[in-house]
Amino acid sequence: MADAIARAVKARYFLNGASPVFSFSYESPEEAKKEPLELFHLIFDDIEKEILSGDLVHDRFIGIMDFPEIVESETTNAAETIHVFTSVQGMLMLAFPEIQWIPLYRDGVLWSGFEEEGVMTLDRAVTLCSGGYSPLFDGDGLRSVLIERAHAGKYNPEHLNYSRTDVAFAIDEEHNFAALTAYTAYRFGYRAFPVTSKAAMEELLGKSSDGSPVRAIPLARGMRRQQEPYMVAFEDVFLEFPDANQEFNENNIAFGEKRAEHFPMLTTVDLCVFTTAADADEKVFERRKSIADFFKSVHRHKHLSEKRTFSQTLREYLNRFSFNLMGGYWWGYWVINLLEFVTASFLLLFSFLYWPTGFFPLFLLIFIVLGPLRQQLHFLVQKKLHFIPWLVKLNRLREQWVFMPKCYENHYPVAFGSGVKYWEISQKPLPGIFGLRNKCQLPNGRNYNLLFRSGDIRRQYRDVRRPLRSRDVIPSTGNGHAAPGVSLELATLLLHRAEHMKERIIDAEGAIHAAVLASVAVELLNYKSPSVSIEAFKWKHYYEVLAECEFVGVRANLDMKERYIDIHNGMARICRSEATGQIRDAVFLSAMAEMFEHLVSLLDSKGKVGEAAYFRIHSRRLHRKLMSPLGRSILAYPEWVLRSKWHFITSFGVLCIGFLAYCIWQKFLTNGVPPWDNCWHLLYRVVIARDDLPGELATNQHFIFLLARQIAALHLGFVAAYFLMFMNRK
Repeated sequence: MADAIARAVKARYFLNGASPVFSFSYESPEEAKKEPLELFHLIFDDIEKEILSGDLVHDRFIGIMDFPEIVESETTNAAETIHVFTSVQGMLMLAFPEIQWIPLYRDGVLWSGFEEEGVMTLDRAVTLCSGGYSPLFDGDGLRSVLIERAHAGKYNPEHLNYSRTDVAFAIDEEHNFAALTAYTAYRFGYRAFPVTSKAAMEELLGKSSDGSPVRAIPLARGMRRQQEPYMVAFEDVFLEFPDANQEFNENNIAFGEKRAEHFPMLTTVDLCVFTTAADADEKVFERRKSIADFFKSVHRHKHLSEKRTFSQTLREYLNRFSFNLMGGYWWGYWVINLLEFVTASFLLLFSFLYWPTGFFPLFLLIFIVLGPLRQQLHFLVQKKLHFIPWLVKLNRLREQWVFMPKCYENHYPVAFGSGVKYWEISQKPLPGIFGLRNKCQLPNGRNYNLLFRSGDIRRQYRDVRRPLRSRDVIPSTGNGHAAPGVSLELATLLLHRAEHMKERIIDAEGAIHAAVLASVAVELLNYKSPSVSIEAFKWKHYYEVLAECEFVGVRANLDMKERYIDIHNGMARICRSEATGQIRDAVFLSAMAEMFEHLVSLLDSKGKVGEAAYFRIHSRRLHRKLMSPLGRSILAYPEWVLRSKWHFITSFGVLCIGFLAYCIWQKFLTNGVPPWDNCWHLLYRVVIARDDLPGELATNQHFIFLLARQIAALHLGFVAAYFLMFMNRK
């Protein structure tokens, strides 16, 4: 063992001083017979000083651990063990996720060349870390093993599983882009490998040392190997690795004919997401002949667009026709949209006027309008309406009829091998963490169901788009609301580190680093110890939003609806252990309001006025619910109107329709049907209604007109406030 550690220390010089190698071993158990937490804090302070003395993000650290029973034993708990060495080292591995830990196993395995090719060894870690790899995103799965075993045997009402068996690769020479895409995959249940150099790409995706076409993915001992992982690759189209030669960069071997030869792992991934800052234009790709040839080889493949709705398919078919007819001008898209709107309106009118003969056009229109309900309609047709043959044929046509616009058909990559199942293109700047997940239809990890309700029908897609309801939350019983003491101590230290990083963050990579620390704290607590869990959950979302705001590679307008749903679901799970009734509701509402205020202050400081207004509206609503019933009823309607422009249009339209119905009832039904100019006379009476007191009005009709005018003026004030909010955005 001494020889192995001596060789490990030499690796420090191999890394040119960029990645220090820590080694921890003890001569005898008597040395650690003091309290485990005391020994842990001594080592923790030394490592933290070493980390803080260097660069916060860009230094890559490697740690060597002796006595690794924690990952070899099937019964050993990561946080509470019978062996003090194992307990301390397990806590260190969880407290420092930015360090690539290399356990020194009982069989002395430290270097590659033994029977288990997939285990992360020291020389492999040295190659990866020297190439820019960051262990923050749990690439080898060691942290997942520890957290999963820390919760083993604990009461788990929602059957949460923290094991990360699925893998993601983020290939980009820009560290911020690689970190953001890797964190997106990590956040939704993947073990992620950021690849920012040719050396790391060859180590992870190239041929194995024995010449076999596929290299084993680094994996910690104890990680599940029963099933093939679902693999996702985020690839930048124009790669310019700093350590690559001129031939690699100019010919772009990653997208050329030698792609499968040099990087066979890329031909076996399940989902390829190509990120590029260039538009889909042939002139752009002509600068690189290999890329142009690669993209022109497209003819048929499974694209994520095969999951698109019938309305999207029809629109793309019409777009293809319009680009052929109009020479590819951009205004052809809007012309076709206008024609589609007119056609749909005509079908609707025809269906209502001639109901017996217009049934089929109406049903076709329903399929077009209700395109987002594709899965529900498919289930309805297949299970309930299967006895109608023409309807089944129409549904099958809707599912399989996929046309690609001519302007795109030469730019969708396909030919990467028979193993690839789906692919997608994402334009830079990226749409944010949740936006990237939705754009690529990135499924959550198969065993990572933190975002799902127990028994949800859509669990197979690992996606929940609506807030968690109170009946979906199962009250916590069993061992109570408190997290294990060691887990609580580790979570507190991680939060302490994350909070102190706030002043040192200068880029998106630093914010993502802090977000990972908060995420590990949330997983350790397992939604127990509500006060600390709420704090960890708050800092997790804070640093995610900070990363999106600090990075210019993220779009200016961020969609906060998905984040709101995630916050709502997480807070509902944290507050599930509180007493039922008003106490739980008060804790939930106050915690949500505090988190929204935290995000509002951050977004305001970064100039994201629209996003801040979104959370400010929800914050006002939560504060209103904490008020008396009288305050709730008075403020509920204005908040609902100001929440969205569609709410305002709906409310104003309903009021107008109601008032006109009253006018029609007063004049058309009581006094006969007058000429159409009498309707304008009624509206004129509304405008010039007298401002007298109700008791002095000549008739009740004057009072109705006066009330209608005041309500209309009130709503005009609402719309003025709404547009003023958008004007303040600039």
